[in-house]
Amino acid sequence: MDPLAQVERLEMRARLWHDGQVVAEEERSLLSSIYFVQEVFGMLEGAGFGDVAIEGRYTGRPATADDGTVVFVARRT
Repeated sequence: MDPLAQVERLEMRARLWHDGQVVAEEERSLLSSIYFVQEVFGMLEGAGFGDVAIEGRYTGRPATADDGTVVFVARRT
């Protein structure tokens, strides 16, 4: 995790087994950009969206600090 760049890197290793032996192996990095809610809100507004609502985890209710996932619902104006 690089908090200054707001990037998280996950390392993944995949192995293909055949008859109890590893016959192929690959390693990959997965990069995820991390945005704060207000940053996404601002990007949506800047792209011409209005009526932006932030909901908690596909429930249709307003998001709270306890929600691990939030959903942005916006209308193009």
